[in-house]
Amino acid sequence: PVWPYTLDFKVPHECKSGTCPTKSFPGVWEVPLNAHYVEGFEGGHCPYLDQCVLHYHDPEDVFEWLQEDFSR
Repeated sequence: PVWPYTLDFKVPHECKSGTCPTKSFPGVWEVPLNAHYVEGFEGGHCPYLDQCVLHYHDPEDVFEWLQEDFSR
């Protein structure tokens, strides 16, 4: 896991989304989120739920996936 941090300095990690701040913002906090995992998705990881393609799954499948993902 990655812990919350301030943007007193530049982002301390690699920016994979291309939308990370490029300068410091003193006093502003960043709360990183762990990526979700979907087998079959590009590389398995999708950073946001709306990017995890689950079109052909019924509600029970999606619920099971959310439980497994939460337990990781």
